[in-house]
Amino acid sequence: MRLMWADEHGVKTRSVRDEDIQTVKEAVEQYHEFKEMRRTLRVEEDKLEELLRVFERKTTQNSKSKMGYL
Repeated sequence: MRLMWADEHGVKTRSVRDEDIQTVKEAVEQYHEFKEMRRTLRVEEDKLEELLRVFERKTTQNSKSKMGYL
């Protein structure tokens, strides 16, 4: 069996022994799971960053108003 994939250096093809096909399929499935988790975590990270920005802004405004700067 021949496998084909693309990376930053172009398209690659490799022959895979019949006894390794299941191992390669499992590795590909794990990689797809990893990519999906990574995308999900990036979305959550963006949400957290926005919440932190809002918290920082409110905290700064609150501190300034207590000190009479606003």
